[in-house]
Amino acid sequence: MTSARALFEAQRTAGKSLQAIALECGLSKGAIVGYHNGKYAADVKGIEKKIVAAYGTGVRCPHLAKQLTHDQCVSFRSKAMPTSSPLALAHWSACQRCAHNPKAPKQPAHTTQKESQ
Repeated sequence: MTSARALFEAQRTAGKSLQAIALECGLSKGAIVGYHNGKYAADVKGIEKKIVAAYGTGVRCPHLAKQLTHDQCVSFRSKAMPTSSPLALAHWSACQRCAHNPKAPKQPAHTTQKESQ
């Protein structure tokens, strides 16, 4: 089963606010803030069930141009660097820079050549 915490963190890494996550999951902002801070007083199973329901359908892989489950995405990006296949290396490299990867370096905002001069 997909980790609710990983799904939650992926949304935060993508820049989504706690308020937006709360709205998308059908929860109060206070519940999401408590969950985020690890200080939610009640059992978190209900919150995690709603997080998985909202975000557990997967992610669109920009490299493969297809839908993957969250676990497939994590599996691809967590593998050791492949050395025997150029296609596998290209995929792995894309995963290392992907917005779905919380460990990927932040991409600078795109600017046009005219703006940067």
